[in-house]
Amino acid sequence: MKQLHAKKKIEIIIEQIMADKVIETLEKAGAKGYSIVRKVSGKGNRGIRRGGPLPDVFGNVMIVAIVSEPVAEELLRVADGMLRDTAGIVYVSDVQVLRADHF
Repeated sequence: MKQLHAKKKIEIIIEQIMADKVIETLEKAGAKGYSIVRKVSGKGNRGIRRGGPLPDVFGNVMIVAIVSEPVAEELLRVADGMLRDTAGIVYVSDVQVLRADHF
């Protein structure tokens, strides 16, 4: 089996209107890339989210990045303050990647 490398997977579900700010934070913290999943719906402590009449503005997106532990720590520090006044959630998972230089 090929050598795998430990990384952190960050998943951020946030209102579309906040996506640019989150992406800027990812880039400043050192993330080499990310994926965006648009039109995320679900139910949480703020009720059911389906996007409403303007899903491109008021809908949710999920931003996913695979990063090193130091980058993950910086993202969590910044995200904690950013999410105090808006709907959003952050998940962190341990993952193994094949090509560490991509992350």
